[in-house]
Amino acid sequence: IEVPLGTPVSQLLAFCGGVKDATRYISGGPMMGQPLPSLDVPVVKGTSGILALTKAETKEGASKPCIRCGSCVTYCPCGLVPVEMAAFIRNDKLDEAAKIGVQDCVSCGSCSYICPSHIPLVHYFNYAKGRIGALDRERRKNEQTKALVEAHNARLERQAQAKREAAARAKAQKENSDESRANA
Repeated sequence: IEVPLGTPVSQLLAFCGGVKDATRYISGGPMMGQPLPSLDVPVVKGTSGILALTKAETKEGASKPCIRCGSCVTYCPCGLVPVEMAAFIRNDKLDEAAKIGVQDCVSCGSCSYICPSHIPLVHYFNYAKGRIGALDRERRKNEQTKALVEAHNARLERQAQAKREAAARAKAQKENSDESRANA
């Protein structure tokens, strides 16, 4: 069905007859879709579908510690090492996660789907990519601000230097005219 942008997902589901016993809602596909925090979120331009999953259809359960089985590494289509990236992200070492390729992750969900410990790896990676992007934007903004302040200070210094030179010329001119009158 087609709906106007901004339509709440709850209205969309009600129009389709409602949903019973769904425990998880996903915007997009089952692998790359993003979980919806509530049904009050709007339909946006990129919304391609809404999945309403029952408890039996989800691998819900508390995540357990990583058993280092390597399944996530085996199934990663990008050749990344999800287990290592997640460890860096959990320890707030985003620069290390970036060095080993967290930005290259396509968020396909293969690693999260295959993980026997139910670790939400893609959520870690999406968090890290967002945080790295925010830090990068902040760094660029600070650099631009610094450049603007330096340019402003340089302009003020040039203006002050020009005033000093003009005052020196005026003083020299006055002294020359005073000497001319004294000699005349």
